Amino acid sequence: MTLKTTVAIGKPYPVREVFNVCRDMLNTPDDVPILHEIPALPWGNEEILRHPAGVGLDAWLLVYYSRSSYIEHACSDICKDRGCDPDPDDPRGNGWSSILVTFDTAYSYQGPQGESCTQFLAGLVAGLVAGLGVWLDDRGLPWQWQDEYTGEWHSRYDKLGEFVGAHHDSGADYWFRHLIIPMISSSLIR
Repeated sequence: MTLKTTVAIGKPYPVREVFNVCRDMLNTPDDVPILHEIPALPWGNEEILRHPAGVGLDAWLLVYYSRSSYIEHACSDICKDRGCDPDPDDPRGNGWSSILVTFDTAYSYQGPQGESCTQFLAGLVAGLVAGLGVWLDDRGLPWQWQDEYTGEWHSRYDKLGEFVGAHHDSGADYWFRHLIIPMISSSLIR
């Protein structure tokens, strides 16, 4: 089982640059290969840049994008055949997203001091989202993130503190409020 947190970027941008920033945030060694995939699916228009799974990083990085424009709803044709509609608020399928960044972290994650997923993971994920958010803000790119626990999408930093606050007993809330919030604040002052 994994915690998969997604950041949706609402304007086109060089995908390789986004991917490289995320690699840097994960302290990815240079010898970790970058894999490119074009899913062999009869729907959608996504391509994927990703790390191989299981290379020992804090999160598995996957970046979905479309070379043509915005990502189309991956199952629009199948949904029509089955009588379902895509969620109009989901930026993955409503035509809002140009790039989707996914940080996928195992619930069995062990932090630098041996912390378990419940002690550290929400803070790790919030830090990745906030760090990428600062970088996106510096470039004037709109973005949203998804709380996998609730399935809800949030604009920029909205609810990120509450996401960490759900793990208050773990110390992640302290980590977010005393390390991440000052980082965001200092970037906004520039």
